Amino acid sequence: MFSNPIPHLIFWLVLLAVGAVVGRFHARHTIPSWANQVQGRRTGLSERAFPFGQTERRAKRTLDRPPP
Repeated sequence: MFSNPIPHLIFWLVLLAVGAVVGRFHARHTIPSWANQVQGRRTGLSERAFPFGQTERRAKRTLDRPPP
């Protein structure tokens, strides 16, 4: 049994056209990456940051001390 290929072709062309329209709409209405940039740490702070071990020791001292 052979079927008519025209409806199949029309279906795929409509599907591709809808996909293209949705893709263009989505690309236009997304927030650009430069609009809300994440504020990072200032340059040079990493050189003054405490080593991880020292931070842990300070936290342990804080937890060992009873609250006033």
